[in-house]
Amino acid sequence: MTGMFVRGGYIYTVYLDKEVSMITRSCKKDLSSSGGKLTTFTVAKIQCINSIDGEQFALDRVLTIEYNVELDKLFILVTKKPVTSSIVALCVMDVVTDIDKVFDTSKYEAYDENGKEIQKTQGAIDCAISRNGEVQPVCVKPVKTSKVAATLEYTDVFTFSSYKTLEHHLFYFLCDDSMYVYEYYPDTDKTKNILDIFLWEEASSISIHEDMLYLTLENSVFITDPTGALTTAGTR
Repeated sequence: MTGMFVRGGYIYTVYLDKEVSMITRSCKKDLSSSGGKLTTFTVAKIQCINSIDGEQFALDRVLTIEYNVELDKLFILVTKKPVTSSIVALCVMDVVTDIDKVFDTSKYEAYDENGKEIQKTQGAIDCAISRNGEVQPVCVKPVKTSKVAATLEYTDVFTFSSYKTLEHHLFYFLCDDSMYVYEYYPDTDKTKNILDIFLWEEASSISIHEDMLYLTLENSVFITDPTGALTTAGTR
């Protein structure tokens, strides 16, 4: 599984299926009524459409995700196989218009009581306690976005984390020995590269929690405040 987030009565998961990524939506309450297993969900391909020099690319291999509660947006770091020779981009999805709308309105093939193939509309899953019907796990049309916040020239970037100051939304992108800091502008869904940081050891993960930034290095875990990280390491 690439990542998951909870919003309202739904659980959303993103996972890699062979070479492309999929997103599912399920009722949160189903976890407790089925021994920890998701029994009702809908699945769709997830992809970001990016245009570079007039050529369109469907980036459908999600590296990692992060859901922003305040903005109600899902940020996905995506690429295209093979990873080593492709583009890496940060794309933005509005949960209501880009994800839920697909799950709620997509048509899919089903069979009536006579075994005849028909088209049905998935419809919103009713997650109320009184829900007595089940939505079968079916595939619907892809969840897509063309909102590209950043096209990264560093194809070895594999993860990111974000941090909000009083005035700025910052994204920290990580590759083996470097960290790239971008500022994000919610009104345009665009970013600007503000700093490239050279790390003294290779890093395998980054996370920001309760105003602290954690970098997992080869032999240690480096902890600092996110804004302090902008001046602690060497820049280039």
